[in-house]
Amino acid sequence: MIDRSDLVICCIQHKSGGAYRTIQYAEKQCKKIVNFTDETE
Repeated sequence: MIDRSDLVICCIQHKSGGAYRTIQYAEKQCKKIVNFTDETE
């Protein structure tokens, strides 16, 4: 899914688990990431 995406939208609150590892992969692939958790804090 990440490989075929230009933009990744997520709500990651913890720096562990599968979702967090997916975002780390997206960062390595230079994808634009919007984390809604960052918007609400």
